[in-house]
Amino acid sequence: MENTFKMNQAGRLINIITNAKKMDRTMGSKQAWARIFDIDKNDTSMIFQKLAHTMDLILQVKNELSSVLGADLYITPLEKVEKAFFEQNLNGYFHTFIDSIDATTIYGLNICAVRLAEKTSIILTEEEVLELLNTIASLKEEVYTSNLPKELIELIIIKLVEIQAAIDNYRMWGSNKLEQSLDSMIGGLLRNKDELVVNEKNPVLKKIIQFIGIFRNAVSTAVEVNELVESTSETIRQLIE
Repeated sequence: MENTFKMNQAGRLINIITNAKKMDRTMGSKQAWARIFDIDKNDTSMIFQKLAHTMDLILQVKNELSSVLGADLYITPLEKVEKAFFEQNLNGYFHTFIDSIDATTIYGLNICAVRLAEKTSIILTEEEVLELLNTIASLKEEVYTSNLPKELIELIIIKLVEIQAAIDNYRMWGSNKLEQSLDSMIGGLLRNKDELVVNEKNPVLKKIIQFIGIFRNAVSTAVEVNELVESTSETIRQLIE
C-alpha cells in the first residue's frame, strides 16, 4: 500500500479508498483487497479481518465527527462508503464495491479529514513512522547476527516485531498501542537486566537501548514508564539515557 495516509481516522479511510480506486475493477474482490492490504490473496480470514477493521474506521470517524459543528453535513459520504462495503460481492468482481465510490464521496471524506485534523493531535508523522520502521528493520538484522546470548536475541526480536506491528496498526487504523509495545519491550529487558549488565558494552545492545530512547520520545511515553526505567541499575540507566 502506498504511503499516502493522513494521520487521522478519516485520512486513513481515504488512503484505503484511494488505493482501492487504483485496482482493476474486473479483478476479483478478494484479490483486490489482498493487494490493497498487502496480504496473501488466499488468506480469506485475514482479508475479512482487515475489512472489519476498515468498517470500524467508518464508525470511529462518525463518532469523532459527532462533536464537530455541522457534523451531519459530513455523514453522507461515510454512509455511502459504508453501504459500498456492505453491498459488495466478495465472491464476485471488485466493481461491485468500487463503482459505488465516486469523486464526490472522496471529496467529502477529504473534508472530514480536514475537520478532524482541526481537533485531533498527530502523534507520529509519515517521516517519523518510516524512520522508525527502517530503524527496526536494520536492528533486527544486526540482532540476528550479533553475539548476544540466544535468549536475549530471541527476546529482542520478539519485542521489535511487536513494536513494528504496533506501528503498522497505527498507520492503517490508528490503533494506538505504541506505548504498550514499548512498555512490553522495556519490561522484557528489565526482567533480563543481569544479561544486560554482562553485555553492556555490546554495540548492538547499545543500539537497542538508544532505539528505546528514540521511540520513547517519539510517542511521549507515560511518566510511570520513565520511572520504571530509572529504577533499573545505573549501568542500564546510563545506556537508556
